[in-house]
Amino acid sequence: MGGPPRKQLVERWEDACTPETLLGASPFGLVDGREDFRGFHWTYPLDKWGFPKKVFSVSGQTVDNVDLSYAEISPFTAREFTLTNSYAKRATISVANWTYGSVADCEFDRCAITGSMPWRLVTVERCVFRACKFPEVFAWGARYDNCQAIDMRLNGPLAGSPDCPLFTNVTVSGKWKEFCVKETVEGDQLVGCDFGGVEFEFFDFLYGDVGKVTLPAGMQSSVVVNWEDVRDSIVERLEVLHAATERGEPAHQQAMLALDLVAQDLKGRHDSAPRPRGARYCDELTCAADWGHSHNYLLELYREAGAQFVCDSNVDDEVKQ
Repeated sequence: MGGPPRKQLVERWEDACTPETLLGASPFGLVDGREDFRGFHWTYPLDKWGFPKKVFSVSGQTVDNVDLSYAEISPFTAREFTLTNSYAKRATISVANWTYGSVADCEFDRCAITGSMPWRLVTVERCVFRACKFPEVFAWGARYDNCQAIDMRLNGPLAGSPDCPLFTNVTVSGKWKEFCVKETVEGDQLVGCDFGGVEFEFFDFLYGDVGKVTLPAGMQSSVVVNWEDVRDSIVERLEVLHAATERGEPAHQQAMLALDLVAQDLKGRHDSAPRPRGARYCDELTCAADWGHSHNYLLELYREAGAQFVCDSNVDDEVKQ
C-alpha cells in the first residue's frame, strides 16, 4: 500500500540522473501507466559567488507521460519546453529560468517550486495544482486555461507587471493574498473562472467585467452589476460628498478613497477595443468596516445613484423561483 518509501525511490537512481535520461524511457518501466521517474534527482553545487556551476536544462525538448513524484531538481532551466500528461507528488524543483513552451494535462500534488517565478510566457492547460507551494504560480504573462488550483496559498499577480497573465475557465480554492489583473483587448480575461472557494486579502480586476467570474459569497455585496450606467452619477455624488466634508471625517475619507480607486480603475480601459464595462467589484465599499467607521456612506450613496448589486440579483432570482 502506498508504494516504496521515498528513500528507496531516490537511492535506486544512484548517479544515473541526467537531462538526457529524463527525455527517454525510464529504466524502471511504468508506474500507473507513466514512465517511472519517481525519486529522480539532480543537484549541482554553487560556485563561490552563489551561482550554480551547471544547470539542468531541457530547453526545446518534450517530456511526456512521466511520474516525477519525490523528484528533486536544482537548478532547473527550460525554454520552449513541453511537459504533458505527467504527474508529480511532493516533488521539489528550484527554477532558475522557465520561459515559453507549454504544460498540459499534468497534476502536481503538494509539490514545491522554489527560486524565481516558475513560468514566464508559458501556456498552461488542463492542469491540477493541489496544495502546492509556488512563488507565484499565476503570473508573468502565462496563459492558464481549464486549470484547477486546490487548497493553495497564492500571492500575485499584480497589475504592475508588464506581462499580465490570462485566466480562462480556471477554478481556485484556498487563500489568495494579492490578486490584480487587467482586462485584455479581446475581453476574455477571467471568462468562466470560479474563485468562489477563495479567501482574498486583496482583489482588483481593472476595467474588467467581474460578472464573468464567480466570486466568494462575501464579496458579492461589493459587485455593482450596472456600473457602466451609474458610474458618472456615482462620481458626481462622490465629488459633492468629498467637498462638503472636512478632512478626517469618515465620509470625507471614504469619498476620497472611492474617487481614487475609480480613477485607477479607468486606467485599465483598452481604448483600442472599447466595450461596455459590465460589473465592477468596488473594493472601496469595504472600507467602512475595515476602518471601523460606524456608517458606510458609500453604500448609501451608490444605492441612491441606482447601483444594483449581485446580492440583489440573487435575491430577485430566489423570489422569482
